[in-house]
Amino acid sequence: MKTLLRWLARGEGDGAAQYEQLRRKLILVFRYRGCSVPEDLADITMDRTSLAIGKAGFSFQGEPVVYLRGVARNVYREWRRSESRMPVGPIPEGHLEIPAPSLAAGAVQELLSSCLERCLDNLIPAERSILLRYYSSDKRAKIDGRKALSQELGVALNALRIKVFRLRNATHRCVEICTAKSEI
Repeated sequence: MKTLLRWLARGEGDGAAQYEQLRRKLILVFRYRGCSVPEDLADITMDRTSLAIGKAGFSFQGEPVVYLRGVARNVYREWRRSESRMPVGPIPEGHLEIPAPSLAAGAVQELLSSCLERCLDNLIPAERSILLRYYSSDKRAKIDGRKALSQELGVALNALRIKVFRLRNATHRCVEICTAKSEI
């Protein structure tokens, strides 16, 4: 730590004051970048810099703040990588139980089917027809059927896809609401 303080001072006075000022700036930078632990990352940056300075053959010509900025950038990148990974720790005791399904498999399928029928009935007949025709065929017949449907409606194939996407999402939300009400 003493080598770090001497390196920070470089004839400009108090190394400890420089250390504190740079640490505060690092905390602000990490906080600005959205880090959840900016103080820890600032300390890691200072520790790594201290270790690097203490190694034999260390030679950096320039302002210490430039070197610290590079170390801080690397620490930030490592933190982001570690944050993006899934936690590898053990599963807490309370999360080991798998809830039993409230309905039997056949009853669930029946509930979904009846809710889907209800939600499709809520659509305007033309929209219901578009949705059912869009998903009616398989393989090559599906491609040809969708082209024919877009020509019948007088819209581009992409416009048809967007329309069906919106209809499917509305129907999906309706089915979710219906099943949630029915399970109670």
